[in-house]
Amino acid sequence: MSTIPDPDPDLTAVADAIAVAFGGRAPNSVDAHMNEPESHSVIMLTFADVPRAGVVSYATLGLSAAPLLVPGREGGPRLGVELLGACDAAYPDFGGVLSTTAFGVLDGGAMFPGQLVTKALPMYYPGLEMEHLLYINPISWSGGPQPIELPGRAYVWLQAVPISEGELRFASVNGSDDLIEVLAEANVDVADLNRRTTI
Repeated sequence: MSTIPDPDPDLTAVADAIAVAFGGRAPNSVDAHMNEPESHSVIMLTFADVPRAGVVSYATLGLSAAPLLVPGREGGPRLGVELLGACDAAYPDFGGVLSTTAFGVLDGGAMFPGQLVTKALPMYYPGLEMEHLLYINPISWSGGPQPIELPGRAYVWLQAVPISEGELRFASVNGSDDLIEVLAEANVDVADLNRRTTI
């Protein structure tokens, strides 16, 4: 007689932290995303009308199983990351944008605050001025999610912010931190894929 295995307690803790940060309720959908070679998969959690009406919040679950190598953390707990996003509900494939980035990380790619991912959106939404992604510490959800530490592993979150070609070039020359300041000063709506570029 077969039995259903218990869920991974770390992933359960990560999912709980995301749910708390996204309003303390269950996600509207939980979907498995798989890359074309079917070598990697991640779960995408979707929360409608979070952080406000008309916006959908997304979170990967399972990417954190791939440890990140971070200088200065040698000998400490391994670090895992999950990706977050907030996007206007008119663009329901934004979760696919995040999962594609996640597959790049699972293939050995880097992921850290200030990471730039080029041409992340045209595959899903061609013709938009916002073509690339800047990953930053989460800003769209009040109070979280906060990093958590469990035995042997620490977990953090990074939020995808769509940016334009001009903004990408600015960040490439001046650094991601300077672009983050520009976006903050312009008070951009990071969930609006149709926003005007700041540069």
